[in-house]
Amino acid sequence: MEMKKNESILIMLITLLISSVPVYTQNIVNSAKKNQGISTNYNVISRSNIGPRPAAFQPTKPTPINGTYTESVATASTRVLNEETVMLKKVNVQPIGEKDFSAWEFLCDEGGHTYKQSAPNPLSYMVGGISSSLLTRVEQAIKIMDLDVASAKVETKVFFRFNDPFSPSWTGYTDKVIANVLIESDEPAWKISEVKKMAVQAWAIGECIANPTPVDAQFTFNTKIWETESARSGKVIDSNSFDNGLRITSKGIQPEPESFKISADVSMEKFTNPFKFEVVGISESANNDQRPYLHKIKIRAIQENYLAWDIYADDSRGFKGIDKAPTSSDYFTGGTSLCLMSQLTGWSEFYKQQGIKFDDYRVEHQFNYQVDNYMTPSAIGHVDSVITRILIKSDNSEKVMSDYAKHALSTCFAGEAVTGATKTEIGVYLNGKLVK
Repeated sequence: MEMKKNESILIMLITLLISSVPVYTQNIVNSAKKNQGISTNYNVISRSNIGPRPAAFQPTKPTPINGTYTESVATASTRVLNEETVMLKKVNVQPIGEKDFSAWEFLCDEGGHTYKQSAPNPLSYMVGGISSSLLTRVEQAIKIMDLDVASAKVETKVFFRFNDPFSPSWTGYTDKVIANVLIESDEPAWKISEVKKMAVQAWAIGECIANPTPVDAQFTFNTKIWETESARSGKVIDSNSFDNGLRITSKGIQPEPESFKISADVSMEKFTNPFKFEVVGISESANNDQRPYLHKIKIRAIQENYLAWDIYADDSRGFKGIDKAPTSSDYFTGGTSLCLMSQLTGWSEFYKQQGIKFDDYRVEHQFNYQVDNYMTPSAIGHVDSVITRILIKSDNSEKVMSDYAKHALSTCFAGEAVTGATKTEIGVYLNGKLVK
């Protein structure tokens, strides 16, 4: 009987971590009351007047050497209390010390058997950042080589996996990244092959995924931040987000990639060990003359009740005018923070079944992206370091909370993609034909 009870608890946790079946918990209601019943209406993505203010580390931007592009992105992610789902959360994100890049706030939600997400899930933001960032490097390579190209887009599919969910070695993995560049042009194939080589070499996010990246991950317990900060109730009021006349988020239709097939939606009712699923992202130019690296991204987690979304990214650093959307690196960094928040939420529900409760928790990150010899044929992109902080407020022992943080880290797909070496397959197609 005890084994069946434990398995039912674990199944509930898996459901929360993957599909977030709505859970109506008394602690959400109580927390909302503590916040005097004040509820905030959120857009899916909005420009923020205040950048992320991490409490567990001091954000710092590395000093660039001549010819180096640096983009150090900081985040602070917190819960949003909602009686329909425990998985609603937000992240504040901004490149550090960049006057041309705004701070942005993303809302994040997941789907379940009876509940459709109100905002993109963490891994959709992450995969959107992967595809858009590669497209930026492709477009820059085309410019450097002065090629005549009618269009370019990037199609990405990322494979995720939970392993050994009923054992102490329960972990989450990013198994593989497929990223295909599709170009329409009359240029010769050898030049398009050179575009791929140059773009991949300059692709910092791709390097971060393909190779192990040093991560300084720490757990912080009952700090002063909780004297002034706490989760507050709220909801996403509309799938459409507008900023300066541009609709930067909306519900979309199922992405239709040309270079690979999409699998059928994964259902929790057919849970297997290992449990595998995919997330797809397609990035295309928004064809904006003032912001040449403004992209429209179609994203979707291929799971039951997970919606397709259209969002925008703007990597047009150095061009005149206000940034129109978050950067690709904002999405990748923010998605990583939100993924870890999802794991903290899922594990907190598991701990509650054992009588262990939590007051609050948050995640903070800094990713240091760099491109040496920027905008030259010899550009090299890399991520030298990552800071990860998990902040927890609880009356439980520090040992119990440290174990809780370690569990969340071990099941975080996005974090594993950063710390491990992920198989990455990159193809380039010219007028529909694979260039070898």
